[in-house]
Amino acid sequence: MRPMTDNERRFAEEHHDIVARYLRWRRLDPGEYYDVVILRYMGAVQRYLNEPRLQQYAFETIARGAMRSALYNHFRSERRRLSYCITNTELVERAPRRLLVV
Repeated sequence: MRPMTDNERRFAEEHHDIVARYLRWRRLDPGEYYDVVILRYMGAVQRYLNEPRLQQYAFETIARGAMRSALYNHFRSERRRLSYCITNTELVERAPRRLLVV
């Protein structure tokens, strides 16, 4: 993502309440998930202001779609990480003891 222009920054600030409302609607703790969605929100601001075809939609529609995508990717990544940890734990538990001695 490139640095935001003054116009983009102003627009993002004016509509920032969309982020809080979205997290509240999803019943997610802002302290935990704000960082997950905010970069996509800022990207949505840049896209919305620079791609005229998007302006036929309400900005909130574009922002919510971007934040939904960010959360989906976050949870998918977490699921993979947990799956990897479980798989490795199972491998260690099933490994012959002689292989585990260091």
